[in-house]
Amino acid sequence: MLQLNVCKIKKSLFVFLFVSVQLAVAHIGEGTGNALQLFSYRITGQTPVIDGSILSRDGNTKTKDAPDEWKEAYTREILLNDGTTVTLFIMNDLDSLYIAALYWHGNNSSGSGIKLYFDQGPTGGAHDGQLTGTSENIRSEAGYQIIKGDALDVSDYSWNGSSWVADADGELDFRADGAIFPSDQKANHREMAIPLQNGKQSASGNSDLNITITDELGLYIEVFKEGSGAGTFYWVATNGDKTNPQSGVGWADLRLNVPRSCFTFYGTLAKDGSPTPSLSLSV
Repeated sequence: MLQLNVCKIKKSLFVFLFVSVQLAVAHIGEGTGNALQLFSYRITGQTPVIDGSILSRDGNTKTKDAPDEWKEAYTREILLNDGTTVTLFIMNDLDSLYIAALYWHGNNSSGSGIKLYFDQGPTGGAHDGQLTGTSENIRSEAGYQIIKGDALDVSDYSWNGSSWVADADGELDFRADGAIFPSDQKANHREMAIPLQNGKQSASGNSDLNITITDELGLYIEVFKEGSGAGTFYWVATNGDKTNPQSGVGWADLRLNVPRSCFTFYGTLAKDGSPTPSLSLSV
């Protein structure tokens, strides 16, 4: 993997300090090119409309009623263990984490969708690399899913000590929507707006995100597909284990509130040899 970091930073001393601070608080060394480091860009403009369409309000790219609503997002293409890809869009404001996913699959039967699992501290805050709930009455962490059915199944989850189970508080603690747009492969759109904190304490049958914009989260992603090529798939860079953020290579790290003055360009090296960098960013 070839990585190029570009930041609007004037003094080399500041670059050194910036990198040093990030390494001190991150589970994965930021700036090292580790594929498991994800970022959420800080929103400076309008937040996206959570309506199931990433491109516009009706999925038509020619429609200008909600153009480029995810233009401020950190964007990353990830490879699933079925050989297909998902494009992630991630950004946040002071109140919520916004995540969208775009992938193609030729079957839109009930059961298809996406689920996100987050590792945070025992009572919230930055992730600690473990799932710390111990029972149905003492839960931790937070999971969010949007699955197609007769109606969209939008629901949130928590860790009960042995498995991820649906929250039992009877309340929907985030916003989400999804749509599938006609094409040969069918473009699947999923959008979520997840509160960074909602004032609830982890309690009997319930746990949600309880973080600030300075915290970093652990993240595991599952995609559910039906029909031809059906199955439950995960990002191949992660450990394939939604029950243990520490095993193997672990989960991804998600750093929140990163200013968009810093960009990271990734390029896969050719199989027949390394590229010759030109250091040109012209397009």
